[in-house]
Amino acid sequence: MLTAWFLGRAGMTVRLLERGKICREASWAGGGILSPLLPWSYPDPVSALVQWSQQFYPQLAEILHAATGIDIEWLQSGLLMLDVSADAHISKWAERHECSLQSIDGRHLSELEPGLGMFPRASLLLLQVAQLRNPQLCKALGRMLPNVGVVLHEQTEVTGFIEVDGRVQGVISDRGEYPADRVIVAGGAWSPLLLQKLGLELPVKPVRGQMIQYQASAGLLQHIVLYRDHYLIPRRDGLILAGSTLEDVGYEDATTVTARKMLMQRATELLPILDNYEVVRHWSGLRPGVSDGVPFIGQHPAFAGLFINTGHFRNGVVMAPASARLLADQILQQDSFTDTAPFQLHRA
Repeated sequence: MLTAWFLGRAGMTVRLLERGKICREASWAGGGILSPLLPWSYPDPVSALVQWSQQFYPQLAEILHAATGIDIEWLQSGLLMLDVSADAHISKWAERHECSLQSIDGRHLSELEPGLGMFPRASLLLLQVAQLRNPQLCKALGRMLPNVGVVLHEQTEVTGFIEVDGRVQGVISDRGEYPADRVIVAGGAWSPLLLQKLGLELPVKPVRGQMIQYQASAGLLQHIVLYRDHYLIPRRDGLILAGSTLEDVGYEDATTVTARKMLMQRATELLPILDNYEVVRHWSGLRPGVSDGVPFIGQHPAFAGLFINTGHFRNGVVMAPASARLLADQILQQDSFTDTAPFQLHRA
């Protein structure tokens, strides 16, 4: 939807085809943390997308609210990383990307978040990290797209491509054909299945993630808290999200009792008072997994007119505006904010 929005604002005629309801897969299911969990563990091209998006999101939140009246609840809550110290690698990364890191000792940590169930000697606080509510973002984008002339076709499944002499000239769907000068595949974990219809392989696979949500009290937790692979995200209204799993189970998106119990255990270890609150929701989503975390953004080398924007793995929401901007700039044949080479498909 963000890619369509950038192109629509530039005056292009855009149709968005969705096999179900818009934004009901990984974009809806994520926690909305606007940072990779361990940002220094990713290649620099990922950091470039993350930083551009982080700077753009406050503006986007205002644009969406003005256009639709929907608050996506952008909130600079900070990311508190337990039992992590700023070693030489982390410090160099922070300096290179102008990111402020604050070292927190056990006493300071107990003052910041007195309800935590553990107080390691050293932790890190990334003050600039914000969050948003994915479903609100999705709803606002869906309402705003018609304002720039984008036509939405929900419940419309793409079943093939119109291809003539090595050029993609549209798509075939269960509701008919849609000719187009350019076709963008932005189907998340399902993108490889679409490309297979052209005999193409894409090294993206579904990785299931499960999360739970507590209805707690507002102010119970102030920061996003991360310990190893698990995190808690506090919303303004007292909801607390606990996630998440990483499961290689193909396209199976069902939730499991085992994951629910594990997530509850990790959540209450981090914040023991959650034992007094009810889990009000448990859901899952399928991330478009890639081995190095770098998404594919650009024209496919095998077919003219075919573009890809997928493979964002765990960082789809935080990289979304920058990824959309980067692809739109390529389609519009204009300079962009970063080098496009690391995201091209020929690297695969």
